[in-house]
Amino acid sequence: MNKFLPYIIILALLGGGYAYMQYNKGHKETAGAKADFVIAPKDLLEAFDTDETSANQKYLDKIIEIEGIVKAFDSTDSGSSLSLEAGSEMSAIICEFESAEAVKNISVGQK
Repeated sequence: MNKFLPYIIILALLGGGYAYMQYNKGHKETAGAKADFVIAPKDLLEAFDTDETSANQKYLDKIIEIEGIVKAFDSTDSGSSLSLEAGSEMSAIICEFESAEAVKNISVGQK
């Protein structure tokens, strides 16, 4: 057991270092970037309702441009979120923003 202890410690340190780097990794800046997909909220919701695995493969970690009617929005000190109508009372597309400034001029019912 004692001869494996240094290897275990080294693996634990490497794993901890990797986890720390991933946790503190910066986000991808999307301002001015071209959207990978332009899609309506209803179509995005339908894609996930039909086949979630396929929709995850297609849309996850991509820049998506969505235009729709604002259903609700919420601003906090740490950011803001916006809900878009998706053709169902029970569902909405939620868009999250890093700052409250992003939705300061938006009102419910606006496109």
